[in-house]
Amino acid sequence: MLAVKNFFMPEKRVDSPRFSRMPEALMRSIRRRSLRVKRTKSLVLVNEKRKSDSFVNSQEWTSSRGVTELRVGVLGSPDSGKSALVHRYLTGAYMQEESPEGGRFKKEVIIDGHSYLLLIRDEGGPPEMQFTAWVDAVIFVFSLENETSYNTVSTYFNKMSHYRNSAEIPIILVGTQDAISESSPRVVDDNRARKLSNELRRCSYYETCATYGLNVERVFQDG
Repeated sequence: MLAVKNFFMPEKRVDSPRFSRMPEALMRSIRRRSLRVKRTKSLVLVNEKRKSDSFVNSQEWTSSRGVTELRVGVLGSPDSGKSALVHRYLTGAYMQEESPEGGRFKKEVIIDGHSYLLLIRDEGGPPEMQFTAWVDAVIFVFSLENETSYNTVSTYFNKMSHYRNSAEIPIILVGTQDAISESSPRVVDDNRARKLSNELRRCSYYETCATYGLNVERVFQDG
């Protein structure tokens, strides 16, 4: 998520502040506010346990903790391997069956020593206006043994571009290896995959294997 963080929050030079003694009244006010925040934080953590598989309550969660959100959308056809990619990143385990309806997930990540709440939206179909407006970055996924999933990437990218200038959105292209076998050989070679990445504004391209975890962490870290 380093690219997203740098894209939206470039580093700024901050001059060294001059310190002075804080008035006692202000100190007491800060202490009272701190106690209220701690009580609110405890209530939110209870809610988080009940909603750990979604980010329905993400705004309240981040407001109480002061954690910045990074919103990443994952797009691809149902046979692209995108759900297995997300599941491997979140749990460290391989899930063979794809989730046709997609899903919404959250994970706290550390970037440059700062905490961020990574919101992952695995979309169950083509990108619509609400999805396109919501994302900070997009990961397009296709299967290296499936021609249809490869062609779907261009279709989804073009549709997303109707709703928003694609130059505003950091993009990563991922080709998954999990479905490759003797009966289902690779049909998309490296040259075609990189040609597609050039068409998607010369975005980064990775080949992943959720079965063994190949490049999975790297996709989300670099994104």
